[in-house]
Amino acid sequence: MYKVSKEQLREILASGLTQNPQDSMNEFNTTKRFEDFLKCNITQGLSDNEIKQRQEVFGINQKENLDSISFLNAFCIILLQLKSIFFLTLSLIAFILKYLSTQGIYTNEWIESLFIFGLIFLNLIISAIHLKIDDNNKKKLLIQDEQLKQVKVLRNGQEQNIIARDLVVGDIVILQDKDKIYADGLIVEQNNLEIDECYLTGEQDLIHKITLEEANQQKQPILPQKHLIFSESRVINGNGKLLVLGVGIETQASRIQICIKQENNNTPIQSTIENISSKMETIGFVGAIIVIFMLLARYMIQYHDSKVNGYSTFSNILNLIIVLISGNASKALITHYQLQLAQTVKLMLYSQNLVRNLNQLENLPFMDQLLIDKTGTLTQNRMALNCFMNDNTEELTKSRFNQFPQEFQQVFIDSCFINNQYIPETDQGSYTDKELYQISQEMRINLEERKKQVTHIIPFNSARKRLTSIINNNRVVVKGAAEIIFQQSTKFYSLKNGIVAIDDFLRDDLEQHLIQLSQEGRTIAIAYTDVNLQNENVNELIQNNQFQFDRQNLTLLGFFQFSDPLRMETKMTVEGLKQAGVKVVMITGDNSVTAKSIAIKAGIMSLDSIITEGAEFTQRIQNKAENFSKYFEDIFVLSRARPEDKYNFVKELQELGHVVGVCGDGTNDAPAISKSDVGFSMGISGTEIARESSGIILLDDNIHSIYKGLILARNLLDSIKRLAQYQITSHFSLIIILIASSAIGDAVISPLQFIWINLITDIFATFALSYCRPSSQLYHQNPPNKNGFLLDFIVYLHIIILAIYIITVCIIFINQSLMVFNLFVMTTLFNLINSRMVYLELNVFSGFFGSWMIYTSILIIGLLQFLIVEYGGIIMQTFDGLNLKQWLICIAVGIGSVIWRTIAILIIRPIIKSEKQKLKVS
Repeated sequence: MYKVSKEQLREILASGLTQNPQDSMNEFNTTKRFEDFLKCNITQGLSDNEIKQRQEVFGINQKENLDSISFLNAFCIILLQLKSIFFLTLSLIAFILKYLSTQGIYTNEWIESLFIFGLIFLNLIISAIHLKIDDNNKKKLLIQDEQLKQVKVLRNGQEQNIIARDLVVGDIVILQDKDKIYADGLIVEQNNLEIDECYLTGEQDLIHKITLEEANQQKQPILPQKHLIFSESRVINGNGKLLVLGVGIETQASRIQICIKQENNNTPIQSTIENISSKMETIGFVGAIIVIFMLLARYMIQYHDSKVNGYSTFSNILNLIIVLISGNASKALITHYQLQLAQTVKLMLYSQNLVRNLNQLENLPFMDQLLIDKTGTLTQNRMALNCFMNDNTEELTKSRFNQFPQEFQQVFIDSCFINNQYIPETDQGSYTDKELYQISQEMRINLEERKKQVTHIIPFNSARKRLTSIINNNRVVVKGAAEIIFQQSTKFYSLKNGIVAIDDFLRDDLEQHLIQLSQEGRTIAIAYTDVNLQNENVNELIQNNQFQFDRQNLTLLGFFQFSDPLRMETKMTVEGLKQAGVKVVMITGDNSVTAKSIAIKAGIMSLDSIITEGAEFTQRIQNKAENFSKYFEDIFVLSRARPEDKYNFVKELQELGHVVGVCGDGTNDAPAISKSDVGFSMGISGTEIARESSGIILLDDNIHSIYKGLILARNLLDSIKRLAQYQITSHFSLIIILIASSAIGDAVISPLQFIWINLITDIFATFALSYCRPSSQLYHQNPPNKNGFLLDFIVYLHIIILAIYIITVCIIFINQSLMVFNLFVMTTLFNLINSRMVYLELNVFSGFFGSWMIYTSILIIGLLQFLIVEYGGIIMQTFDGLNLKQWLICIAVGIGSVIWRTIAILIIRPIIKSEKQKLKVS
């Protein structure tokens, strides 16, 4: 079919990451050879009907299998575990003993053993469901992530965008500036193509790639590393075409990841839940051993006296052992977490938060610092030119421009219209450049002839903070940070007085005007200098970063003022985040005056709050004083910030114990986003590098989506707390009751009754306590502590209050087994209402009817409990049931648990508030 195998391609690609020449490409020394062997065409690309066949032969471009595990496979995995086999065997022995006790004659006693056998299978099913839900959650995230990866390919002779997962060996990928590469392949066409391969090699140097034909023409040796490109690399400069040779697990990046893959993928909350579940199992196991020891001791005494049927009694004890030890409380907690996690991810998507990383979603409830970029997040992401300041400040219109002197007009055009990197064909360039270009079009200024005279362009970057163009090697024009260019200017081109030297008086006057402009928006200065560069090696000076002519003896033309209006929801959202205990810090490239003005309008800071510049911040980090932590904690705005400043800001906050969120949209934000505990990126305006670095993508580029996501993530914690406090209360109380009853007689709860209680506390409670709306407390409290965030003081308080009540009322009726069974179910039933509260709320019915799951579950449990008690008979050991008086007592006791909690909270809440006030004062 194809003249080259997957293994041969793998060998060729592997040679591209070694430093020594390889003979793997001796047979493939031209692009034409690859075309012939792979049956592809670099000018036409593949046809649609070839794709499926190539996927079958060379594989699909995915690192992991995205097909979810089937329920049957999950069930088989659980079934073959040693623990499952042990309990099935134990249950079978119990049934054989029951069979022998009745001499093979069917009686109702058989039903208990059959039910126990069914319980074990139910446990296996729950475990399989948990396994499948966990797998589904991970696969959904992978699929959502794959949908974001787009590439441009040549197919059917036309360029088209496809999902990276659909790439196949033989595809022709169109490479453009800043693209990320999602497959391994061969360069078949290039134009100044420079690739960053640091992900694979660790080297920061860019690698210039060439085609095989170029190497042959230049009589260079065929070096695979010069001709091959690998997945996870990035195009930094230039463009070209890539012939795909390896996809999916055949890429070199995937093979490296397989070697270093960590087995433990547990997320923070999941690890905590498993720890709590493990402790619950240990406590339950110890309690079960005590009960079993008591019962076995009594059995040995009774059987020795030959007063009972030994087979039947021992079978009953075995059944009780099974239901006690195989209780699924811990698995129910984990299953509940998985259900809630899946629901939260879904709700996050509805609120325009696309979750890419579950760890970061689980860090979100603890976030107490949010570093946020100004442009496009706090603001509307559009730049409008408000005015131009020279001798006075006025709007820049065509009529005003025409009043400028002819010579001033030319240097003005050179400085802001010619010295401009906006590309209208691709809509690429800064917002300020775009606005100035559109103004030049409105004024109908012809730029084409003058642009041809530009000999060099030095791009804007965060270190230089200016864009420089050199025209005819005799004029240098600059546009950039107003205060920096102003400080480097020695002359001022006044519209009234012409070119004048900037003395102290003029400098103070211009500086005052600049400060006033900066308070209402972003300021940009334009300047120029006429200097003869004919005898200078300009290219070498630029390459070595030694070109100084744009930093000295400049003639200032004036200042532009641009503004990016705040979003309508910005101030409201910032206020909401502050009430939720999250400090918002604005990080921007603007000067301090502009940044402070915007931060005050957004509600981020007050007039006396601390604002610092990136250079000062770096200096303070390098020379940390004793009060550095206090100074650092009080910063609300970081202006003139470079990418390394943002990264260091995150790092310092994390070292102080903060959980840090970062929201950004640009490539320069990627290091800080990647370093943060919760990284947000923009889905519309964000770069691909920023999105790849983030754990959550804001699909609408809106800061309010962060706030909505924060509340949903906190509600995830509360949901787990609800079930944890309910289950611990129920199971701890039941163990104490069983121990107390076994001490004075037989176990007060039969195995089938125990199964029913497990169904209530494990399955019904999981659904009843799911989908509760976020508590109002979440909007007005500080983030939870990362240590002990599930079982906090209030949860322990609820457990103690309600466990005391349940144990007390059941022990009062300890000699009436049916009453104990019914009382326990009734109290745990009404405890579902209590367990909705994870704070010190008095009104337990607040929002009760907002979740149909809970009151429906209570009605179903109550109805089934009535049927079991009244009609369970000998099977459920309820015999003749209860009379009306006994039912009324049980219901009253159940309702009493709600009243008991309310009274206890009324007494305890003032004490807790008083202690908190004392702590604040101290």
